[in-house]
Amino acid sequence: MHSTSGHEGDRYQRVNDSGTIVSGGWAWGLSHSMAGVIAPHPENGLLHSAGVSDCYPSKSLLLDGNTILFAADADCAGKVSVQLGQMAAAAGSLWLVAMDAIDRPGYPGRGVGVARVRPGRTPSLVWLTNTTGTDERDPVIARIGTSVASNRFLVGWRLLGDGSVRVAVIDSNAVVLSGPGDREPERQLGST
Repeated sequence: MHSTSGHEGDRYQRVNDSGTIVSGGWAWGLSHSMAGVIAPHPENGLLHSAGVSDCYPSKSLLLDGNTILFAADADCAGKVSVQLGQMAAAAGSLWLVAMDAIDRPGYPGRGVGVARVRPGRTPSLVWLTNTTGTDERDPVIARIGTSVASNRFLVGWRLLGDGSVRVAVIDSNAVVLSGPGDREPERQLGST
């Protein structure tokens, strides 16, 4: 959507199987939405979203458009110091959101982190790295196993400097159980 102020926003409406609009969602979400994911939590089926905004409603990584997971340095024109990875469901209606953040004045980032949040509650952030965040990119997270009770998650990210990938296994408290291990950079087929 485009506003009269010149900003772009996202709109989210829920529709049932017969095509009728049902409650939930928003008329104007993040502006400008730099990245977003949406998923139902397997324990209750409720949809939740995580997204990065460079301007409205705040310069942040947010859950459901209103819970700030990480306040970021941003310019309302497409630049923002936090990158959203993915989110994974854990037991107790908990979401784990993988992210990375560049250290900026007033917005301290330490590279790759996992935000832990239950909708309607205060989130917490656990840093998996202790850097300026300028080398880490593309954080990902996935639950290991099909049950939310598995309590193990695979987290990974790429390093810009040498193209290598770091991988770790964490629990739902974002405590590292193993890793982060190194993986060689991808190579073209036929290269040595």
